[in-house]
Amino acid sequence: MVRAIKLEEKVEIPEGIEVSIEDKRVKVKGPLGEVSKDFSHIHDIVIIKDGNTLRLEIWFPNRKGEAVIGTVASHIRNMMTGVQRGFRYKMKIVYAHFPMSVKVDKEKGTVLIENFLGSKDRRYAKIMPGAEVKVSKDEV
Repeated sequence: MVRAIKLEEKVEIPEGIEVSIEDKRVKVKGPLGEVSKDFSHIHDIVIIKDGNTLRLEIWFPNRKGEAVIGTVASHIRNMMTGVQRGFRYKMKIVYAHFPMSVKVDKEKGTVLIENFLGSKDRRYAKIMPGAEVKVSKDEV
């Protein structure tokens, strides 16, 4: 079987988005904010910015190298989507026997979950900075 010498993945940078790279730390700025992610734990990959394109390269890739270059490209594309359009998640509150309740405490910045699977313990989930949480009847 023929082995690849160099594997390359290109990521286009849309208009209105700034990307900066420092030692495998990628910073993406857009109209909705700024996101940075550190890829220094991936040793074989090289990230190069060419105008409005990011080029990810890996030399003599093995199976893991082929997989990781696609993963890093997807992470960077998702970062660009996040600062350009944002993300929205809807979760349904579903139960069969034990009625669960979910409340938002904006002062503490937490989501309170009570009676989860019939448990009397209260569970708290932190609300990350910049995130907005709304609770309706059966949706979060």
